[in-house]
Amino acid sequence: MKAVYIKEFGGPEKLELREIPNPPKLQNNQVLLRVKAAGVNRADLLQVGGNYAPPSGYSPNIPGLEFAGEIVETGQNASTYFVGDRVFGITAGEAQAEFLVIDQSLLARIPDNLTFAEAAAVPEVFVTAHDALFTQGGLSKGESVLIHAVGSGVGLAGLAFGFTTIGQDLMPASISISMLAVGTAAIVIYVIHARDATAPLIDLKLLSVPTFRASVVGGSIFRIGIGAMPFLLPLLFQIGFGMTPLQSGLLTFAGAVGAMAMRANAARILRRFGIKRVVLINSIVASGFIAACALFRPETPYWFILSVLLIGGLFRALQFTSLNSLAFADLGSSQMSQATSFTSVAQQLSITAGVAIAALALESVRYVRGDDLILASDFMFAFLVIGGLSACSIFFLLRLPIDAGASLTAKPPIEAPEAESTREI
Repeated sequence: MKAVYIKEFGGPEKLELREIPNPPKLQNNQVLLRVKAAGVNRADLLQVGGNYAPPSGYSPNIPGLEFAGEIVETGQNASTYFVGDRVFGITAGEAQAEFLVIDQSLLARIPDNLTFAEAAAVPEVFVTAHDALFTQGGLSKGESVLIHAVGSGVGLAGLAFGFTTIGQDLMPASISISMLAVGTAAIVIYVIHARDATAPLIDLKLLSVPTFRASVVGGSIFRIGIGAMPFLLPLLFQIGFGMTPLQSGLLTFAGAVGAMAMRANAARILRRFGIKRVVLINSIVASGFIAACALFRPETPYWFILSVLLIGGLFRALQFTSLNSLAFADLGSSQMSQATSFTSVAQQLSITAGVAIAALALESVRYVRGDDLILASDFMFAFLVIGGLSACSIFFLLRLPIDAGASLTAKPPIEAPEAESTREI
């Protein structure tokens, strides 16, 4: 059977899909499960990095604690579940594999309203929390409980919720602003906590690495434009220009074509010009193409719109790829898993912030005009604001050393061919 296998400790690049021996023969109360989905938890990340040893009897090379799947065989005395039942549960390891042998007492039936992927995310956090509060702690109705160490999760959720809803008339502005305030306060609390924590969920010490700091901070500001474009363009084309969804989609698809075309050439460009030079110049060029969307009018020729979106997609993809690569340029293998979590969170927040800022820019134009209409001319201000903000990323990229990311762009040395032995005849 196949399993996720840690070939050597380090970052996620050390994982591979490997054939391993089939599960052992079932004991009395055990069942054989075909795993449909498996969760990824902090212990899994630590195990990949070589910082977590599973209990005796479980392979240190196969991660996985929580899972969901379908029973394919039952042991002689396993009578609680039957073949074909959808179940989920938690184990001490090896859940990220095609099959899993487990005692039936560690399983529960999946509710009909949950998919396998959703069910696989329940046991480790939600069941653990329920057990701690109600089973172990004996919490009952009318009692209160103080929960520590939730700053990062609450903060990120609050910021994402506030950014997503503010300016979009999804709910009262007071609620959105309150969520932003709560999220910001929780993030501040988490920053204070993370400074002294031995193993924080999001390690802020990574920001001491110049290339990582420039990628996260400068990249987050640039990605505001990336997040805003999929929000603004369809609105402009469909509400401002009166296009159908199909027409709008065909135009905006040009940006995706440009991005895909750049993927094949980004590495060559970075090797030719160097990462610092590319991200500095391209931050202005890519931001300029975002701002250039302010030129679009109902009478603008399609060829011009397609050209701006296609070329803009090229440069945005180049910047996105460059900044993502730069983040890991000077990190050790033991830092990769933490850095991956950090950058993922930063990317999602910045893209969400782009939507919020674009929505606020449109709302501000409507507020000044004093009506509830969205006009094509309103989008000019929004594109200029987003383009200008994205261009501000250059101030955080200017501090990069001239050889930033050189380890990523250097070509491997060419080995000299072995000299052939000759002899006279």
